[in-house]
Amino acid sequence: MTLSKIDTIKQMYRDDAKNIAMPLMTTPEPKRLPHEASEAFTELLIKLKTVIAVTLEYEHMLALIYVQDKKLHVQYLEIPHPSGIFFDGKHLLVSSTRSPNQIIFFRMLDKTFSSETLPRHLPNLKNKDFESSSSRLHAPLLIPVRSYFFPGHFSIHDVVKIKQEIYFTVTGLNFVAKTYPDGGFERVWHPKCVDYLRGNAFTTNYLQLNSMARGSTLKDSFFTAFSDQPTEEKPWKKGYGPKGKGVVFEGSSRETIYRGLTCPHSARKFMDKLWLCNSGMGELGTLELKEAKYTPVAKIPGFTRGLAFLGPYAIVGFSKVIPTYEPYAPGLDCKKSQCGIAFVNTKTGSLEATLVWPDGFQIYDVQTLGPIENVILPANSTMNSMNYYLTYYGWDRKWKSK
Repeated sequence: MTLSKIDTIKQMYRDDAKNIAMPLMTTPEPKRLPHEASEAFTELLIKLKTVIAVTLEYEHMLALIYVQDKKLHVQYLEIPHPSGIFFDGKHLLVSSTRSPNQIIFFRMLDKTFSSETLPRHLPNLKNKDFESSSSRLHAPLLIPVRSYFFPGHFSIHDVVKIKQEIYFTVTGLNFVAKTYPDGGFERVWHPKCVDYLRGNAFTTNYLQLNSMARGSTLKDSFFTAFSDQPTEEKPWKKGYGPKGKGVVFEGSSRETIYRGLTCPHSARKFMDKLWLCNSGMGELGTLELKEAKYTPVAKIPGFTRGLAFLGPYAIVGFSKVIPTYEPYAPGLDCKKSQCGIAFVNTKTGSLEATLVWPDGFQIYDVQTLGPIENVILPANSTMNSMNYYLTYYGWDRKWKSK
């Protein structure tokens, strides 16, 4: 083996940030995606004092949006096909829908915390930080701490936490699973419409079971799917188009409680109502459970998917419609569809602020990260400085806040 080849091998996997980002990065700097935000968007983030997390599926990036010094910032981290997001106040869970499927856990490290190792050349540390055993960051830091692996054909979409249990939709095989801290999964819920298939019920994607509006238990939750007619794999493709075939399932009975939607996603419980994205129609709407009545609340210029709530606002993701999938969006002017997120007034249905990625395509989920104003991601800076963050901060086992 030549000396030059040995040197090349020795340098492989020496960058911490590249190693945790998983895909091979082609540039030394993290990817960026140009955005355009309305003035009201920045003003609302200042008022609400939060960070918004967004998964951009086809860009393979997790984005964090926040305001610092009255200026809007967007950070990115490469993740293979990120889908569902869930934040429990301490951990950010992100599902990655590639082979293998993953659920990645990021730990929220406080600004001030105990650390056994303090490298003096970190750019965000002040000299006085070395006078004590605590260190101080200019913002909370999201550190990747673990990842669960699952078969690639699972096609994991939504991931949620109910009490201390983690559940996720196995969209590729028509069921909801629970995962365990030491790995593995258990099938814990599925819609009744696949019961008659018996052994074949969990062999292929019949329904596109994609989202769950979590309740206090699975029985108290609700689920959306493109169809409840498992006659063949993805039966809506017969004639190509799922218009009006979308459904909502009830957790307790496992029965369909509403039909007539088009590609529904992102079911959420909020203010005693069931909210969801009627994606193929470009709508955000509510479902009255007692009357089984769907009511559109807002019309948005894209395939709606991704939904979170903060104060009086719904934060809704919307995506461009790729020409191949135009039959999936019969309620949209597909050529004018956009990729971005919008603040929608839940009382009036008005779009009060937007952020758009002109070159973006698909958004899957949106989540707020609680009452914090900014946060650091493991790819927000140069690789060299980020390597220091991960080497010296990432594996401090104390995790003690001061």
